Amino acid sequence: MNRYVNRECPYCHRIIRADDNIVVCSKCGIAHHVECWNENHGCTTYGCDGDPRAALNLGFNTSEILTQAVEYSKAPLWPRLWASILDSIIAGAAFMVGIIILIVAGVFDSYTYNGYYSDYTPYNGVSYGWYIFGILLIVGGIICALTYNFIKDGIGKGQSYGKRAAGLMVVDLKDNTPCSKGKSALRNLIWTALNMIPYIGWLIEPIVVLANDKGRRLGDLAANTQVITVKEYEKLTNSDQWKTL
Repeated sequence: MNRYVNRECPYCHRIIRADDNIVVCSKCGIAHHVECWNENHGCTTYGCDGDPRAALNLGFNTSEILTQAVEYSKAPLWPRLWASILDSIIAGAAFMVGIIILIVAGVFDSYTYNGYYSDYTPYNGVSYGWYIFGILLIVGGIICALTYNFIKDGIGKGQSYGKRAAGLMVVDLKDNTPCSKGKSALRNLIWTALNMIPYIGWLIEPIVVLANDKGRRLGDLAANTQVITVKEYEKLTNSDQWKTL
């Protein structure tokens, strides 16, 4: 850091001081203020496409550079489809178990109601407890499914369980951090609202994903998020360009 103190930032022409947040171009070695690098969308040297290297103390926040300097690739379609299927199974698991219990209990009752054991003791079918248990699972499953669908992309590092299995995540493009539960709720609220449109509602978001060059659906545009691969995120945030000099 000391070697850059009292030098002039080529973008704003202000003198760099010891407490300034600065980055150094990986190719030409010129130091810039972080805000100047972001405003210029890169190095000020003509034709230079170097990466920003941090040159400050241990408290340096690399997300300040990532805010405007990074564009993510479109996530592959098939992993996204696989993740969606897994999340649907997870969200609806309790509900489906409840339905199965009620169906099995009803079928069993239809064959045994008012029947008799071998000793002629009357048997009046399945215990009411199974019906109550099935209904509780259905009601609880609906509540759990709605909750999971809204916050799923804010779990852990912006990953629903389906996306985690598929190697995907949702990133907040404002500061390039994993999606929060609030952003997850907003992006999935749009999905839920569109699905309420009769007949064609469920098709809108998939069509937008295919049409958008970054694979962002309407919910992503509203929440300023994007589905990306975990490998790409780790490459951009853990690569050598973030090591201090």
